Amino acid sequence: MPFHILEKDITKVHAGAIVDPANPYPTYGGGTDAAIYKAAGAAKLLEERKLIGNIRPGNCAATHAFDLDADYIIHTVGPSWEGGNAGELDTLASCYRNSLECARMLQCRSIAFPLIGTGVYGFPKDKALQTALLQITDFLMTPEKDHMVNIKLAVKDRENFVMPKALMSDLDAYLSENFVPEVPQEEEEEPFEEEAPKKKSFFSLFGRKKKQEEEAPAAPEEEQGARLSDFVRSRGENLGPLVSRFAGEKSIAMDELLRRSNLSPARFHRILSGEETPEKRDVLELSLGLRLTEQEAGRLLQACGYRYQSSEIQDVITWYCLTHHIYNCVQAEALFFARADYGMR
Repeated sequence: MPFHILEKDITKVHAGAIVDPANPYPTYGGGTDAAIYKAAGAAKLLEERKLIGNIRPGNCAATHAFDLDADYIIHTVGPSWEGGNAGELDTLASCYRNSLECARMLQCRSIAFPLIGTGVYGFPKDKALQTALLQITDFLMTPEKDHMVNIKLAVKDRENFVMPKALMSDLDAYLSENFVPEVPQEEEEEPFEEEAPKKKSFFSLFGRKKKQEEEAPAAPEEEQGARLSDFVRSRGENLGPLVSRFAGEKSIAMDELLRRSNLSPARFHRILSGEETPEKRDVLELSLGLRLTEQEAGRLLQACGYRYQSSEIQDVITWYCLTHHIYNCVQAEALFFARADYGMR
């Protein structure tokens, strides 16, 4: 199932369940916890939260979401950072594991997390993020179909999103060599020449054009939408068979590819069956899930009417992941998010 990182206040995210970095006692503090209570309706939420009582660090409990755009709020209590030797990382990992399991038990189709631990708990931001990504990866890669939950990580403040320095330095070095931003071409101004006034024709007087001057009718929407699939068919190689061939060569089962490709099951099957035209991002995700080489990924793009472009940051980061054998869709999504504005700065 998909994993996406959103630059958004978690109280504005639509999801089956919103995760609250909660106070262990039936009250609420500051930061994200207070924002969630305020957005949901503090009095109503607090009344239901009191019925739960105390929550131990690493554990969680669910309430209704009230005025939030969600069905449930999953309250989980994170640990305070004490230097890293008091089991804090394990407790933080439990917050994610237990919240994900709670969402599954509640049959939520999606869950939204904030970056737990980066506020009043005082966690080092890079450790908090890596813990989140590891637990999300473990959950999504577990080969159980009932784990199909769409996971969102809401990042309100980008300064809290801190990836490992060594990884980002290596990625930036790669981008500096391989990313070529598109330079907009300036149109040359034509020298001004005063034109003699033109006589208006009979047709122009009445807002009409001569028959031979009339614009050709636009292609029907259905015909326009079919062009890409016609192009693919004309190449003699549809996406589904090509993906199946690559999967066989790489010894990747289709259910494993589904888990690795960051696509919803319905979209995954529609794309491979030819019922839905894939977007370029879908093809790049499949390339990572299939553990392709750059040449193989280029072939997969070409089969769908796309091509690798060094001016598109998503393409270049995907190629970086392929060359560095980073096939984890969660890690790749984090790299996309971390450098989404590269070249615009």
